[in-house]
Amino acid sequence: EFLKTAGELGATAARVFDAKDVVVDERVRLKCCVPVCRNYGVSLMCPPNVMPLDEFRNVLARFEKALLIQIGYDVPDWMLARIHKAKDLAALYNDETYLKGWDETYLIAKNTLETIAERLEAVAFKKGFKYATAFSAGKCTLCETCAGVGNRCRNPYKARPSRGDGN
Repeated sequence: EFLKTAGELGATAARVFDAKDVVVDERVRLKCCVPVCRNYGVSLMCPPNVMPLDEFRNVLARFEKALLIQIGYDVPDWMLARIHKAKDLAALYNDETYLKGWDETYLIAKNTLETIAERLEAVAFKKGFKYATAFSAGKCTLCETCAGVGNRCRNPYKARPSRGDGN
């Protein structure tokens, strides 16, 4: 039923599997730091402002099943060309046109993913899965500028933390 709902909401693929098969890998979070992501330490939903990996492993161990959802979106040809022509990552990170295009393209996909995750979490809760919890990938896109460390999230019922560890 969750797979069907995910598809109806716009997921291009979805799979239920044993939560014990989720791999929590520190190397993924390392990629938030090296090279440092623009959102590292800035966004309340990104590392290091999210649950530490050991704590997440402990929480994850309490779950039996996990649902992974995938969405598809097209990266514009001009962006792909810039990626292939860039001599290194710094060239892309310093290319304002590329970054603006990335943010706009990513925003569409991210909003779709966030909506699907939020709705599936609500469906699961209504079906009696009171601990159902959705996580996201990448930076939060709900606010133009994050409220920032030390402040409350302006969208606490919609924001979903990025695991920054491969989840």
